Amino acid sequence: MQYDYLVIGGGHNGLIAANYLAKSGASVAVLEQQPYLGGMAASHAHVAAAPQHRLSQGAIDAVFLKTTPIIEELGLRQHGFALIDIEAGYGWTDGDGETLCLFNDAARTAREIARFSPADARRYADLQHAFKGLLGLQLPLFGKAATEIGTFDMVKAALRMVGDRAARKALASLAVCSAHEAIAANFESDALRSLYAYWCEIAGPGDVDGSGLNLASLAVIHQVGCARPRGSMGGLIDALERCLVSHGGVVHTGTPVARILVDDHGARGVQLADGRELDARHGVLASCAPQITFGQLLPAETQSVNSRARVPFLPANANNMCPFKVDMAVAGPLRFTKAQRRRDALDGFDVGATSLVSGSFDDHLDHAAALRLGRMGRRPPTWMTVLSHADSSIAPEGQGVAYLYTSAPAQPEGGWDLQAARVAADLVGSAAGFLDGLEAEIGRCVTTPADFERQYATPRGCLYHVDMLPTRMMANRPAPGMGGSATEVRGLYLAGSGSHPGGGVFGMPGVLAARAALANGH
Repeated sequence: MQYDYLVIGGGHNGLIAANYLAKSGASVAVLEQQPYLGGMAASHAHVAAAPQHRLSQGAIDAVFLKTTPIIEELGLRQHGFALIDIEAGYGWTDGDGETLCLFNDAARTAREIARFSPADARRYADLQHAFKGLLGLQLPLFGKAATEIGTFDMVKAALRMVGDRAARKALASLAVCSAHEAIAANFESDALRSLYAYWCEIAGPGDVDGSGLNLASLAVIHQVGCARPRGSMGGLIDALERCLVSHGGVVHTGTPVARILVDDHGARGVQLADGRELDARHGVLASCAPQITFGQLLPAETQSVNSRARVPFLPANANNMCPFKVDMAVAGPLRFTKAQRRRDALDGFDVGATSLVSGSFDDHLDHAAALRLGRMGRRPPTWMTVLSHADSSIAPEGQGVAYLYTSAPAQPEGGWDLQAARVAADLVGSAAGFLDGLEAEIGRCVTTPADFERQYATPRGCLYHVDMLPTRMMANRPAPGMGGSATEVRGLYLAGSGSHPGGGVFGMPGVLAARAALANGH
């Protein structure tokens, strides 16, 4: 019942933090409220009638993980981890089967865009140059603790951009406008506008000033390439669990935490929902959302006025654009038949593994405006991925797994108990216009924004715990005065997506929290 460290939350960040701690020789226990590990990076047999179909409610790609040293430092390949490269991870399609694919190769992507607009292809290439420079500055900072990123780092980063006036001008213009405005101002083809709109809306609110810089996040595809773990994202979780156990770490699933125990010396352990107490000699790492850590688990009297005042205002899907998912187990193959027929006539590229998004740019704008009012748009765009196309390990031979995603309000009129079935039917119906084979459905898992919050303790279904906005990054993540892994409570560390450097399947919040804990704990 006593460990050196306790980790609250068994998502990928919590498991990565626990692995670094255990690898150092510390005793570690991971406490996960769900009966399985992974959080929003889990892959699970959610359909009882399809026990061999692994469905993924949350993340599916490991692009940002590839920018880190985590895979090598933890030796995850020795624990069964493998990546499947996806040649074109993302793309757009229409009702006639036309497609625009975002290839890992930037030059090939520019040629693809030129089919729709030569001007857009030139502008895209110009922006990639600026984005490459920006990512070259950002990624090293993402490996530093927020409290270590000082004026010198930012000045040095700025000086590296001084020599490229065009790049500096492009980035400055994006930093003061919304993603929607930036897309409209820079591109003319509806295909590229729509693809960019959906990507930016996944990254964060696309209709707020400053979100224009989210256009740069697509550029990471050209830096490291798109890839998915074999076994879906659960393949990463399985490898992390095996690695942790090999270092003596302990996992407790189905073990919700009721509160963090604090005494005069700082965080000393946790009390579980069943009343049991676990002691932590050196620290507690919370990979759950900071709204949960500070708002529910940590006694109010142990917090400063700053924390108590700021936590209720942390933005989480602040524009009311929340994830709505339908994951389907299918008894036959799934194919983008119309899209593949046109690609065969064009270049023969297999689009079966590409995540394709539907809808026009106007559809995105209409949907975003409707969501702010708590309604669905007239034609909600749909993100469709056939996860089984590139990964035969997640379904029986000849059968499929479909990943369908759209955005929805946190709470629609009448509540999700009344609206979930209707929105799910609309989503599947929309996907059926592009994806053949859904009629062989065995069963489905429907996940509303309220389900994401209930199952994974993520506020308003926010995949990143706190919105990924320029104003909520580095030392300001999750809030001014709260940046950094180490909190104001001695021995308590933030290890989740709501802390620096942010969300997605990244892993660095867990790494930085483990480093801080080890530096202070012995």
